[in-house]
Amino acid sequence: MKNNLNKNFPIGQVVSKLKGDYPDLSISKVRYLEDEGLMEPERTAGGYRQFSNDDILRLEEILKLQKDYFLPLQVIKEKMRGWDAKKSATKFRLEVEAENKAEKGKKEKTYSAEAALKETKVTSEQLKGLETYGIVDQKKAEDGKIYSQSDVSIMKVFYQLTKYGIEPRHLRIYENLSSKEVMLFEQIISPQMRGRGKESKKKITGKVKGLTELAERLQQLLRSKALENSKIS
Repeated sequence: MKNNLNKNFPIGQVVSKLKGDYPDLSISKVRYLEDEGLMEPERTAGGYRQFSNDDILRLEEILKLQKDYFLPLQVIKEKMRGWDAKKSATKFRLEVEAENKAEKGKKEKTYSAEAALKETKVTSEQLKGLETYGIVDQKKAEDGKIYSQSDVSIMKVFYQLTKYGIEPRHLRIYENLSSKEVMLFEQIISPQMRGRGKESKKKITGKVKGLTELAERLQQLLRSKALENSKIS
């Protein structure tokens, strides 16, 4: 957004400026954010709000954290502490974007079957069971089967679960749940990706990450509730 230095804007003009990127933005929503203590624009002698360029950048950052990261307002309020208008981004968002950039630059490590077994301590019979139930998925390479870093991480967790008597067939419930969860996310997100440019797809990635984190939190809470009501608690 191009800034007009040393100029203040009324609330209606601020909403018009940002409406293109945030279609659901309204005057009442900006007022609500102010009531919640996330913004504090100056007032004229007549009591009208006047937004500086820094105020508008702050509002944009709040809206980004809501839209791209699905953060609740109380969390956003905390993230905005110490916010610097010169950077136009919270430390939180800068760190997340840096992590995403670093992750994309990494070449995923792969393991041969022998290396995977050695790394995870899983037996070849157990690995066969994990493959049978679709928990891990080997890929073919010139020198034989290989496994991704994600598969090896799953195998490591499975090895710890075997100490409690867990077998590959028991993990089918998690595989089914994960598949259904991804299908749900696709139904929600896919329509938003049609005809979108590269920049918009980055925002979609942020939404998927936010959905995943919320779903994981929900699973934790539901699991805790189930344990409270179980005979083993």
